[in-house]
Amino acid sequence: MTRYVIRKLLLAIPLLLCIVTFIFVLLELSPGNIADKFFTPETPPEVRQMIVEKYHLDDPALVRYTYMMRNLALLDFGRSMDEGRPVFEIVRESLPNTLLLSFTTLAVLFPFGIAVGTIQAIRQNTAIDTGASIGTLLIYSMPQFWVAMMLQLLVGLYLSGWLEGLGDRGLLSDELVSLLTLPTLGMKDAVMYDFMDPGEQLIDRLKHLVLPGMAMGLASAASTARYMRSSMLGIIRQDFIRTARAKGLPERVVIVHHGMRNALLPIVTLVGLSLPFLFSGAVLVELVFGWPGMGRVILKAIYTQDTPLLIACFYIYTLIVVAGNLLADLAYAWVDPRIRLD
Repeated sequence: MTRYVIRKLLLAIPLLLCIVTFIFVLLELSPGNIADKFFTPETPPEVRQMIVEKYHLDDPALVRYTYMMRNLALLDFGRSMDEGRPVFEIVRESLPNTLLLSFTTLAVLFPFGIAVGTIQAIRQNTAIDTGASIGTLLIYSMPQFWVAMMLQLLVGLYLSGWLEGLGDRGLLSDELVSLLTLPTLGMKDAVMYDFMDPGEQLIDRLKHLVLPGMAMGLASAASTARYMRSSMLGIIRQDFIRTARAKGLPERVVIVHHGMRNALLPIVTLVGLSLPFLFSGAVLVELVFGWPGMGRVILKAIYTQDTPLLIACFYIYTLIVVAGNLLADLAYAWVDPRIRLD
């Protein structure tokens, strides 16, 4: 297994090179001059010269590409051309928020999808199965950004207004209304958290996670439910399931310990491969909800043609894709002892 992991990591190197080169070429082919946005008519000549030399703006594209690859080999992402701050510092501020959102979504909604798919398989061809199949298909076909805007509208406008109305009539206390009201934009900054105790900080973060997490994870949960239903239907028709029932084992034991355990094998791969899709979906979802994550950083870097920052973002995204695929392979081998990674 160690050799397999090393081989996968080595294969990631040419993938990183291809991604970085592709992004660099796209930025070079984009209209406009990158140097123009640094200068105004009032910019002193000495400042112009300093910026040109610092970012090699007068050098040919091949020379700038060589400098960029040398810095990446040293894990030096440089400074943002737009903000002037170190790229690593910008990524360090934003990446934890995206990781928090993605992994929370993964941990909460995937088990929900597994449970729905299992119930569908057990209740095949019933009203529950039909309704769940229609619901998962509809949810899976909805774009994430549209789901995000609908949740923002329904919860931010209608649900909040309904809760406030109940509070005004004395049916709910002000504390309960405040607890149940979900924020639809942004997240409080570190300064505001300094005036809150740890319990209040945890509740506030969880409340801010609910809507973006639902927008990102509903499609993944629906997809998981459909895969789980199909896998479970194939398992419960196997001979070993009939044998377990013939021995008089309780149905719960047959389904959970014998059925679900084997039906989860393809789902393990799905979970690992879904992590990159969660990160890609986070771009628009974070923009809708004002979540301070990598999505907003990537979009701003694209708009401003901030080459160092954009290269660093896609560099990290590629590493996440490689890590997701590798974890899926390792988890599959761990769950199924018959798999050998050589």
